[in-house]
Amino acid sequence: MIGNEKKIRYLYVLIDAIVIGGACILTWCFIVKFHLWQVNPELSMIPFYLTTMCLIPEYLILFYVFDIYTAKYVTGSWNEKKIICMANLIGILIFASVTICFKQIPYLYLFPRSFFYIFLILNTLMMICVRRKSAKIG
Repeated sequence: MIGNEKKIRYLYVLIDAIVIGGACILTWCFIVKFHLWQVNPELSMIPFYLTTMCLIPEYLILFYVFDIYTAKYVTGSWNEKKIICMANLIGILIFASVTICFKQIPYLYLFPRSFFYIFLILNTLMMICVRRKSAKIG
């Protein structure tokens, strides 16, 4: 059973990384599609995408710190949702404070504030939905 639990935890880490990356992509799609941020056509979006990709290791570390990868029978479903919400809120606060504090770095002073709100909502909802679906399967 222990070997299976390790494999399941690795699978959860991989799924979480995919969900976080997907939430980043969806957030940028919302921002660009609904004109929540006036993009200068001369700017390339690659630095912004690369900046948001640092969210993946940040969130995986936060989920590990908050013990989200423990067994379901130990934490319970409601507690897991609470931990997901807390980790997402703390993660976006860390990311927002870093982007605000280091405005001297090129492109960070242009980073949209709407990204933080949309990413927080999308990532939390997607993470809870994926965990709920995986709990039904497993």
